[in-house]
Amino acid sequence: MQLTITQIAIIVLVVLGALTLLPAVLQMRKMYKLVSGIQLRRTWYLLYSLMIIFLLSYLVSIYIIIENRQLWFEWLLGIVFLLGAVFVLMMVNTYLKTLYGFREAETRFQHMIQGVQEYAIIMLDKDCNILSWNSGAEKIKGYIADEVIGKNYELFYTQQDIDEGKPGLLKETAIREGKATDEGKQLRKDGSTYWGYVTITAIRDEAGNLSGFSEVTRDLTERKIGEDAREQQMLQLETKNKELEQFAYIASHDLQEPLRTISSLADLLTQRYEQKFDSSGQRMINYLNDAARRMSQLIKGLLDYSRIGREVELVPVDCNQVLRDIKTDFAMAIANAGANIEAGNLPTVNAYQLELTLLFQNLISNALKFKKAGVPPLITISAEQQQNGGWKFAVKDNGIGVADEFKEKIFLIFQRLHNKDEYDGAGIGLAYCMKIAELHKGRIWVESKPDEGSTFYFTINT
Repeated sequence: MQLTITQIAIIVLVVLGALTLLPAVLQMRKMYKLVSGIQLRRTWYLLYSLMIIFLLSYLVSIYIIIENRQLWFEWLLGIVFLLGAVFVLMMVNTYLKTLYGFREAETRFQHMIQGVQEYAIIMLDKDCNILSWNSGAEKIKGYIADEVIGKNYELFYTQQDIDEGKPGLLKETAIREGKATDEGKQLRKDGSTYWGYVTITAIRDEAGNLSGFSEVTRDLTERKIGEDAREQQMLQLETKNKELEQFAYIASHDLQEPLRTISSLADLLTQRYEQKFDSSGQRMINYLNDAARRMSQLIKGLLDYSRIGREVELVPVDCNQVLRDIKTDFAMAIANAGANIEAGNLPTVNAYQLELTLLFQNLISNALKFKKAGVPPLITISAEQQQNGGWKFAVKDNGIGVADEFKEKIFLIFQRLHNKDEYDGAGIGLAYCMKIAELHKGRIWVESKPDEGSTFYFTINT
């Protein structure tokens, strides 16, 4: 039998239809195993009915070809049915593949959630009854799925929280704002509590209707214990610091009175009996006066040290103005030493003004004091901004320098590297500087070599 062009075309369409029909049937079988819920099942039945209808039209087209009917309307009807069957089957096949992919992704997602151990991930219905339960929830809360599915999530809240209406408030907040969070005590199956961070999210359909909630809980018990311990340590440290400051303040005042008595008696002895002392007696009186003077300096230094950072507030401080004031105050010392102080354009920083001025004073005073014999002091001050927004200052001199083994010691209170006959001082200035730098949430350190000068760096991060 010789086939016409029309018959060949219809045969091609029949073959295409068969190739399309087979995958569609296979996809339908797979989908039936995955679909759940009334809505999805209804969709499945509708698609399956369409496939049956177009299968019948497909068979009618085949019948027309086999019988070789000559009626034009039967040919036209067969072609329309065949084209329609092929088109619809292709669309159904594409839809089923997409839906099947979504279902597979949903299944993988469910498996992934089940494997999460660090978080309790729970699905709730509109009344906050539990629909799903992952392994993280079992680990954190102590229940297995069969024990909690269908129960209300109030099960995890303490009686106090329930009496205060916390579960209901969280639900209302999630409905109103889309999400609600809470951090507090939660109950385990055995009645013990843990510190949990809970996030409840409202789930809505495409029309915006509420369909349920998701709850994600993280166990923060270990972190909470650590925070409480650190807070307790900070409170204890703050109490100890206040006690030490109070002790230093009281001790300084109490020591001043007997010291004044000693100084007064030494002056009185000098005035009344100076002519009666021999050279040895004069020397001892000088030792007494010198010791009283140094003791007074130490007590004043201790008192000032205890006062650093008390009852102060942060204000904008122009470091250029601070340096100009220090140059005015130190004018005589600078002239006597033949010193030169150079500085670039220094910033205005948020700082404690009196304390920051004291820090600069001590560093410049040290640079003037610890100079090399016969070499005029050269002091260079600079500043650069840090990535965190703070500032790093550098005070560089050309003095005697500091050996590596003493770079930490010099910042300890009452620590001296030189004999008082060589360099005067109480050994407290750099301890001031360290405390002031720490007050500004920074630090201070030195880079130096003996006989090559020193550069003191400090940071301001307020």
